[in-house]
Amino acid sequence: MISLATLSGLKVSAQQDPIYNQYMFNPLVINPAYAGSRNQMSIVILNRSQWLGFGGGAPNTQTASFHAPLLQGKVGLGAVITRDVIGPVSRTGFSGAYAYRLRLRTGKLAIALRTGLYNYVFDWNKIEYKDSEPLANESKTTGWVANFDFGVRYSTKNLYAGLTLLNLNNPNLHFLKSDTSNFASALSRHVNLTTGYALELNRDWVLKPSTMLRYEKNPTGSKVNGRTQTGGILIADLNVSVLYKNMIWAGISVRSSKALIAVLEYNISKQLRLGYSYEFTLSKLQTTNSGSHEIFIGVDFGRKRRPKIMSPRVYF
Repeated sequence: MISLATLSGLKVSAQQDPIYNQYMFNPLVINPAYAGSRNQMSIVILNRSQWLGFGGGAPNTQTASFHAPLLQGKVGLGAVITRDVIGPVSRTGFSGAYAYRLRLRTGKLAIALRTGLYNYVFDWNKIEYKDSEPLANESKTTGWVANFDFGVRYSTKNLYAGLTLLNLNNPNLHFLKSDTSNFASALSRHVNLTTGYALELNRDWVLKPSTMLRYEKNPTGSKVNGRTQTGGILIADLNVSVLYKNMIWAGISVRSSKALIAVLEYNISKQLRLGYSYEFTLSKLQTTNSGSHEIFIGVDFGRKRRPKIMSPRVYF
């Protein structure tokens, strides 16, 4: 149960976009410009269980993503289905992406747009009220919200850089509104900047450092203790991983929001891969949970287009 004090006249920021540990293995969930980049139809199914042992209200996320190239790789189409639960709020959504891909002399440039539709459900039964009566007669309140994202990505055979602008329209969803109460959820604007580089150490080993900077702006009108919030939050991920014989990726990440993450991807075959990550909390929350787990399975269909001239291994 979640304890809630008086909510009269309160507008808060609730469900935000999930943070993924294995974004380097499944970039579509953070950047629509990745659509079509694998040069074949690709599907990834992911489950994230955060803060195990925390009790009721711990975040839990399931994602299914799909993308494929069209028109000889000049266009990429993608789709993501997400189910996200945190506390009394659950969100189910679908988003579709369109990427236009340009082949440059030095690499590939993709520019993409994505739009999504999300259904929010607020379960009032999960709230313990103190010093006030329940704010809603119904046990659950639902609502719909649409959002728009923009992404750009540049890649060569051994490096990439991406920029994503999320929730451009800064949508708001009011769960309940009356003369005495106003409880709302807002999707704040996000900016994601990702970079990565693959360094071939020898025939068997590849070193790949990568980074992600995530800036989350406070939603317009969000308040804490009656004060309107300005500015935002900056979260940085630093990752170093190694690839062995083009089969096993293993690495470690450090997150500025006080988390240490181990990541692993195993390429079972050219069409099938599995990934797992364990996140250890370094903040005061570490005494309340046993960490976070994230697992995914990826499947590629069809054959990649064979180049006229055999090229070196391509990592991005």
